[in-house]
Amino acid sequence: MSRTPHSLWSDREILSTLSALVTKERVSTVEILRLINEVDRRQLFVPLGFTSIFDYCTRRLKYSSSSAMRRIDAARVIRRFPESALLLEAGDVNLSTLSLIEDVLTEENRTELLERIRGKSQRDVEGIVAEHKPPVGLRDRVRTVMVAASSADDLPRSNVSGPRSAGGEQAPTLGENSQNPRNPLSFHCRCGSETGAGGADSLQSSAHERADEASAHRAATRTLLERKFQIQFLAGANFMKKLERARALLSNRLEERTFEKVFEAMMDEFLERHSPESKDARREKRAAKPTASSDAKKGAAKAISRGPTPSHSEAPGTARDATGPRCARQSSRHIPASVRDEVFMRDNGQCTFVSHTGDRCGATHNLQIDHIVPFGRGGGHDAENLRLRCGKHNRLEAERVYGAAVASRYKHRE
Repeated sequence: MSRTPHSLWSDREILSTLSALVTKERVSTVEILRLINEVDRRQLFVPLGFTSIFDYCTRRLKYSSSSAMRRIDAARVIRRFPESALLLEAGDVNLSTLSLIEDVLTEENRTELLERIRGKSQRDVEGIVAEHKPPVGLRDRVRTVMVAASSADDLPRSNVSGPRSAGGEQAPTLGENSQNPRNPLSFHCRCGSETGAGGADSLQSSAHERADEASAHRAATRTLLERKFQIQFLAGANFMKKLERARALLSNRLEERTFEKVFEAMMDEFLERHSPESKDARREKRAAKPTASSDAKKGAAKAISRGPTPSHSEAPGTARDATGPRCARQSSRHIPASVRDEVFMRDNGQCTFVSHTGDRCGATHNLQIDHIVPFGRGGGHDAENLRLRCGKHNRLEAERVYGAAVASRYKHRE
């Protein structure tokens, strides 16, 4: 059944309908928050392939990051202090103001704080919250921004003009022979020298030239935009000392010692030493080296040892060859570092859990090595029997195999 277009509604119908829908929206919002609390309490997001309630709200419910956090924080307020739901339904508070007080709302100040934020704007509530927090309470934050690589006024002429020819030379553009293509006065001067009927055509052509030049200049300016990330965090005195020390040590390596360059150099150094890819490359390099020098060292050590050492003096199975330690480790839970690194590289450093709906977790933090055939049931340490799992999904697998009672003993490891 088709509905009458809103443009044909009377003013009274529009206002009354909108008011009724907003009232329903507030009731629905409170119900959504209560359901978010229940999903979080039961950890229902874990079997579905999500690592947290935030991950579930953003990836499955399709909230933006900020919308998800507002709802999660507001849901926690309602869970701890149910009377706040009544304020939200009545419109005395909204999601933003309710979420702002989540960190500072306590049993002691609940009555006073909820009353103070009633009917207040977000800015007013931010001021009230600031009274209950330390002087500086900035969170770690990463924000995507677009910045200009250089000023549009400093663009070279080649960046503003048209495309290049097939031979790589600069293709001519309209107005290229003018004294200053960015200055409209130069076009007027040239057009003013035309006479007769050609003057009007020249004036129209000049206008087109100016439009083309402006369009090309805007296009060239857009190509200079660059994606950057604005990072915000608080640092202590020890951090600043180490940062200044690192900048001093890098002064001969870096031409510009901006925070970005310094952090990048330090991260390169760390990843080179500790990433699975780098460690695996070093193992391959060591394995490819000739063993003559190591054999010579072993022979020299044997020559200077005291007394003869017959080959039969050692009991069978006690020789410290390559197979001995490896066989000994098979009976322990220790996974060789080379195998761990192989699994990390194969799984791209992400949790491999996939839910029955096809959603993969993909978490990159708190990763653990999980045995496909459990170690306690004879599973080995070969890479084919290993996979990456985040803490929550590793525990979920343990609950499936051994039961929740046994798995709960290892919850502290997450």
